[in-house]
Amino acid sequence: MACLPSHLSGQYGIIRELLHQNHSVTCILNRACHEKLREFQVNLVHNDGPVYETVIKRNLEGPFNMLNGLQTIIGGHTTLHQDVLDYFNVNKIDVILSSIITLSSVHIADKFNIPLMFSSYEVGIIVREKCPDCKYTGTVPLPFPYISLSNSLPSLLIEMLFERFMILGLYPALNSFDSQRRLLGLEEMYPKSIIHCAGRFPIVYQNYHPLVPPSLELPDGRWLVGYIPPGKASEELSDEYITFLREVPSQPVLYISFGTIVRLNTAQLSSLYQQVCDQNDYKVIFSLRIDQQLELVNILGLNNIEEMIAGLPKHLKLMKYAPQTALLKTEQVKIFLSHGGYSSVMESIVTTTPMVLFPLMGDQFYNSNVMEEIGCSIQFSDMTALYSKLLELDQNYQIYKDCVENAKQLMSEAGGAPKVVEILERLSSRGYDGMSFNSNIQDSPDVYSSLLLLLALPIIILSFLIWLCYCCCCRRGKKDDKIKDE
Repeated sequence: MACLPSHLSGQYGIIRELLHQNHSVTCILNRACHEKLREFQVNLVHNDGPVYETVIKRNLEGPFNMLNGLQTIIGGHTTLHQDVLDYFNVNKIDVILSSIITLSSVHIADKFNIPLMFSSYEVGIIVREKCPDCKYTGTVPLPFPYISLSNSLPSLLIEMLFERFMILGLYPALNSFDSQRRLLGLEEMYPKSIIHCAGRFPIVYQNYHPLVPPSLELPDGRWLVGYIPPGKASEELSDEYITFLREVPSQPVLYISFGTIVRLNTAQLSSLYQQVCDQNDYKVIFSLRIDQQLELVNILGLNNIEEMIAGLPKHLKLMKYAPQTALLKTEQVKIFLSHGGYSSVMESIVTTTPMVLFPLMGDQFYNSNVMEEIGCSIQFSDMTALYSKLLELDQNYQIYKDCVENAKQLMSEAGGAPKVVEILERLSSRGYDGMSFNSNIQDSPDVYSSLLLLLALPIIILSFLIWLCYCCCCRRGKKDDKIKDE
């Protein structure tokens, strides 16, 4: 097996990797993705709500003569429209890639049987509320080819997906007994879905709930592994952070980040800011997007961000971006306040940092429930209660710390990325044709069982005939000996 790069992760890693392979890549993305992707020199189509049609028409006039290339991705937090797909020709679309599933994405994928990749686990909520005719089961609702993709999935596995050696399923829902039954029940319910895969595709279930019962038995070709770490190395801390952490080193640090997607409303943002300013128990590093910083400026009645930064209390450091993993690894950072996104939860466990969770959307509610269930966090839904939750965690800090350390140990024992690579290496002997997504070869367990039965029957019959001949020969020999004796 070729050595594959492992330094990239997430949607942008996929796109960069495809470009390195000289694939022609076309992306339909929302405007927020543009700056990140500019360096990749990818042909972009913006989808930004009311200006959608104008922008689409302007951008479709020239750059899309490369659609006969190998890979076309429809991605981003995008609502897919039939006119766009007609322009692109759906037959040339290999996969729909999205962080948050939209109902139109579901319908398009279903209609044209296009594999759909997503990173939100609570798709069942959307389908139940907006698509009552769609089939669904729990958090795995889609009866057509799809795959759940984690933001922290290394490009090693992404490339394996696009090389079509395997399908990788990430299902935290596997953690409860009820979800296990639902998930394994899909093997019979949706014979055309990737979950079933006609028995051909190996599926690796990533599990970040460390309390999976050891008695859980998966079907053949299914494996359960622990945490798969991010594909990129964590960043180094700058002198600015090191200096801040060393000031009053005995004072614990609260790190706050709500990611790059979710948005606190005005009341939540105002309450959060007021509480972190008023308290003196923690030094605070607050990672807050520029758009939310500008909103905070308006809340405070100031003129600009610079004026706000100048007036911050000494124990508060407000940044538009922070090296999250590197900060969580430090001894000074004791508590992580977060929305409960998948990557944040993973980094919390790997760095053994207890969390206070304020979920806002999607899989964050599920992640928060799991973390609270295993004793690694406290969650709350009213921002005005933040300080009381910090005190509650602080009073029982060692208990939470022990739980998160235990979670890390249990997940490490489950193998993680090294185990997945080992599985891939063992499976690679089957060859490209046998593992390709569109292959007509049906290597299902039922087929294997039938073949074994067909092979076993002649062997059993032949063995019986040999035994019968042996018995007959023995009887004849004994009869001849008896005649001689007489």
